[in-house]
Amino acid sequence: MKVGIVPNSIDFSRPGDRRKFCYYCKIKNIKLELAKFNNYYDILYLSGTTDMTLWPKYKNKNKYSNTKIIFDASDPYLSEPLLNNIIRGLYYFISRKSKYYDISYAISFRRMIVNSDVIICASKEQKKELNKYGKKIFVIRDYFQDEIYNKKDNWNFKSKEINFFWEGQSHANIRIFLLLRNILCKIRDYKINLHVVTDKKYCFLGGKYLCLSTQSILNRIFKRSNVNVHFYEWSKKNLSTAAKKSDIGLIPIPNNRRLLLKPENKMILMWSLGLPVIATRTKSHKRVMNSIKSDWLCDSINEWETKIMKLSLGKKERLKYINSIKNFLKNDYSTKSISNIWDKVISL
Repeated sequence: MKVGIVPNSIDFSRPGDRRKFCYYCKIKNIKLELAKFNNYYDILYLSGTTDMTLWPKYKNKNKYSNTKIIFDASDPYLSEPLLNNIIRGLYYFISRKSKYYDISYAISFRRMIVNSDVIICASKEQKKELNKYGKKIFVIRDYFQDEIYNKKDNWNFKSKEINFFWEGQSHANIRIFLLLRNILCKIRDYKINLHVVTDKKYCFLGGKYLCLSTQSILNRIFKRSNVNVHFYEWSKKNLSTAAKKSDIGLIPIPNNRRLLLKPENKMILMWSLGLPVIATRTKSHKRVMNSIKSDWLCDSINEWETKIMKLSLGKKERLKYINSIKNFLKNDYSTKSISNIWDKVISL
């Protein structure tokens, strides 16, 4: 079986590669080849950063009707305003990320869906949005097991000190950093430490141009606040190190339709690291919280303050939350359960 991939990164280092199809192929000993447009593949896997003006033409232009195309549509671009997609389409063409020009990136994205055989997404909410295309759609969660070296195993808080944790790519997340500042500045009479695990550089254009030090941006945002920021460049080791030093994971999400449709992956990662998590109330977060019969979700800054203090002061509440997480992960997010879905996709 010849399997080609258009990855998010050539070395498979980005989260969309190492936590998804690439990891599945690694544990199943499936050899991957960086896809070339004119070459034949039995299975062709296209990531969310694929040139969607080119690859929809793959089957018809090459007459490869037997190729099974799997497209990762986990980033909900179709939910963004028209102007955002017009700007993105123009930028991708000018920067040569797209070979051809579409007036809107949403047009390219829809065309890629229509010309694929199987669609991968990351949540039930995303699947609902994609169902109208009549494709075979699978919700597949991310693999995190390979990234966690050392789980947190002590949930006692230090007196008058709270350590918070945030993880993610730095690109385009200034609004999240500002929201974190607004939340944490509400917590008084405590020493506040924020452990941030992210990229070394923050790039303002296309994820790779007009770059500044992420640490310097964080220092400016939290300057003259009551928050001590501890910066960690993203690595597997630093991920676990920062989590073990932390008490609570935070996932604030700005009021943006595309961001609010993001899946629960970040919450599951933080849970897998052993952290209790407080997050913005989104459909995916609410669904997962309901499954453990808890509500550590927030709609307002005041609610963030209330939930943080409740989790900090209530040891019994905290341990109950941690035990619910452990049971949930064991039953619903094992490597085997994720791989079983990929098996179905490959065997179609």
